[in-house]
Amino acid sequence: AIRRCAGVVDLLEKGKITVLRCGLHPSEGLLTGRDILAGPFHESFGQMVATYRYGKLLTGFLKKEKARAAIKNILFNPLDAADVIGYKRVNAGYLEALLKRDKVFRVSACVEPKSVIVEYADGSRRTLNVNGEKR
Repeated sequence: AIRRCAGVVDLLEKGKITVLRCGLHPSEGLLTGRDILAGPFHESFGQMVATYRYGKLLTGFLKKEKARAAIKNILFNPLDAADVIGYKRVNAGYLEALLKRDKVFRVSACVEPKSVIVEYADGSRRTLNVNGEKR
C-alpha cells in the first residue's frame, strides 16, 4: 500500500497537484480496530509514504554514486526533517550504514522544501528533488 500510494503521489506532484494527506484520519474506532473491516491502516501512513519516497530517492542516488566515500553531508529543509530521516529513523539508519558514517544528515534552511543536497568533501553539491525535477 505504501509503495502504491507513493507512486500515485509521485504522479500527482509531477502534474503540479499538491497532495495534502495520505491515509485515514485516526479516529478512535480505527485506532482500536473496531471500525476496520479489511485493508491497511496505520496512524502514520502519510509519513510512511513520504519516508518511502525520500528513501527511494536517496538509495537510488547512492547506489549509482561512484564517489560515495566523498559524501560529507546530506542536507535537508527543516520542514522535511521527519520525512527525510524517516519513520522510526529508517532512512537515516540505512543510509548511514551504507555510507559507513554516523550523523550524515544535517538540517539547512537554505535547502528548498522537497529537496535534499548531497554535499561532497571537496565542497561540490548535488541537488535531488523528491518530485523528480532536475536541478
